Order: sequence, then C-alpha cells, then structure tokens
Amino acid sequence: MSETETKKYERIEDPGIRAFLAAGDALYPADAVNFTISEQRAFSNRTCAHFRKPRPASIEMKHFRFGLVPCDDACKATTVAVIITAACASLAQRGQLPSGD
Repeated sequence: MSETETKKYERIEDPGIRAFLAAGDALYPADAVNFTISEQRAFSNRTCAHFRKPRPASIEMKHFRFGLVPCDDACKATTVAVIITAACASLAQRGQLPSGD
C-alpha cells in the first residue's frame, strides 16, 4: 500500500478492510465523476467482478435495515456485502455506527 493510501485509511484498524478499500480505489479513476454514467457503470461492474466470490456455505446471510435502507436492496449476497456487513457489525458492537434515527 502506498504512503498516501496508508494515510487515507490510517484510522481503520483492520488491515484486511484497509486492503479492501485500497483495492477498490485502484479500480476507479480518481476523476470517475467526470465520466459518463455508462463509463461509471463499467467501473462499478469491473469492481464487482473483481471482488465477487461464491459465498461460503458457512456464511449465513441475514436481511436487516440501516435506517430506511433495507440490506436486500443495497447488499447482494457477495463477498463484498459480507465484508461490509461484518465491518458494520463490528462498528455497531463498538457503538461506532450511527443508529439511522
């Protein structure tokens, strides 16, 4: 990880989460907002393809809500969703996740 990436994610304790975020950054150009919607969709598809792995049988998926956002609309059953869900659960357990109220 570069020094810039290290500083950008220095407050995130888990090295796996930091690596995940840095890998996601590497798949998008810094000026992605200046691209067309179709081009942005291509970046998103490439990112999803990069991270998509079959869900292990030992991982149980549960549907839940963050405020008004249902997980089944925002999260698909992919490794990415499992990582994000695990990170959110960890933050929630430490009282660091907003309640959404």
